[in-house]
Amino acid sequence: MSDTLLAAGEALAATLMAETAALKVPGHPQAGALGAAKTAALETFATLLAADPPPPRQMRAMLLLARLRHLADANQAALESALRVQAAVLEVLHDAMQRGEAAGGQAAVSFRV
Repeated sequence: MSDTLLAAGEALAATLMAETAALKVPGHPQAGALGAAKTAALETFATLLAADPPPPRQMRAMLLLARLRHLADANQAALESALRVQAAVLEVLHDAMQRGEAAGGQAAVSFRV
């Protein structure tokens, strides 16, 4: 595994860890920016991996790929959790709007889904 590919894999790992941590803090403003950084890091890693794949069964490559898989799974779980929180927020807002309209008033909040 080349040093360049290893560095790209480590950069991807660091970005996955940072985004996962940000997603665990409700309303964390960095989560959105880290999503873009994650995409860029992934594209770099994938391009380098396609151009110069490590030899089969190279221990360093196997360990890095296993680590990235673990981090990607944790990142996916954090993203799913953030989406559940967002759905709950939207449900509360929707219910509040319906109650306001049912009471004869206008909804104080407007949003599109």
